[in-house]
Amino acid sequence: MKQFDQETLRQAYPEMTEAFAQRMNDMIQALPSREEEKQVKRKFSLGLALALILVILTTATAVAASLGVFAQLAETHDPDQRLGDLDAVAAQVGQSVTTSDGITVTIDQAYYDGERVFLSYQLSGNLVRTEESGRGEVDGAAWFDAGGYEIAIDPDSPLAAVVEEMRSAEKDSWVCVVSANLHDGISLTDGTYLDIIGGEERLLPDGTVIGWKECEVPKERAAEELNCKAVLFRTNNIYQQTGKGIRAAYSRGSEETDIPFTVRREAGVTRMTGENQTDAYTARAECTLNGVDVKGTVTVQGQESWVRAWMDWDYQRDFDLIQSWVLYSGEERIGSEGNDRGVWGEGDTLYF
Repeated sequence: MKQFDQETLRQAYPEMTEAFAQRMNDMIQALPSREEEKQVKRKFSLGLALALILVILTTATAVAASLGVFAQLAETHDPDQRLGDLDAVAAQVGQSVTTSDGITVTIDQAYYDGERVFLSYQLSGNLVRTEESGRGEVDGAAWFDAGGYEIAIDPDSPLAAVVEEMRSAEKDSWVCVVSANLHDGISLTDGTYLDIIGGEERLLPDGTVIGWKECEVPKERAAEELNCKAVLFRTNNIYQQTGKGIRAAYSRGSEETDIPFTVRREAGVTRMTGENQTDAYTARAECTLNGVDVKGTVTVQGQESWVRAWMDWDYQRDFDLIQSWVLYSGEERIGSEGNDRGVWGEGDTLYF
């Protein structure tokens, strides 16, 4: 029968390991030869079908495992439309830290355009551990008032299973668990905080959490290379069945774990600026085009009343209000009319 070597299998199915290629070769070698076909035709057909199914399933698993976290999140329900592009342009980081309490944090990919850092990550291991449980009063618990004691929890949180189990618990039963989470933003190793402006997390069936973040770099801290860290912290969570719902108490644990990684500024980033001045105001536009999106900021320096009209909802005496804007390329209008997303002001200056 025809022989298949490992290189042939590698070309047919992407990202196969040596062990995977050997398994496929052994499977094909084990199939009956042509001389046996007449005597065991049905058996041979079934065996071949099963072998092909195994090849397809195993290859699909291997390909899925080779996807970056950005790509995995791009395939979930209602994903951010930039995730596919991020997976294509982001650098592989692969920085992992395993803590003494059994949690592994992996920074999978990162993309830095000089203004923002995008990163994808995985959390696995002992993300939620039970400390104690019981019935009756809980000493020192500062219960969070959710109105009627019924709390809401993100279904993509590992804590969701704990809360769901408490729904069938006896009245006054309680459980104390410690959970591990990443800070919303990330930090530079000198302590500068890079605030989060986008991202999400998803809980996989095996209990692994995958996620991504988009964090803003202060202008004065932008550099060709940034030494960053994600920070894993712990939270003490108490849940109690009250008979009319579940109430919760939260407190921050003292333990934190740093996960350091380095990002380098991408070369293929275009920046443009422009300015226009009138008797009433000065407007400056800054636009950054990277491999995944366009980010624009318009700064308008004019009258304090314009800022108060935005920032103080009770301010009724001023009628001038910049409500929207439109983007043009030359004389061509690009996209739809803008809105109030990301507007804030200070003194006589508005930022869009």
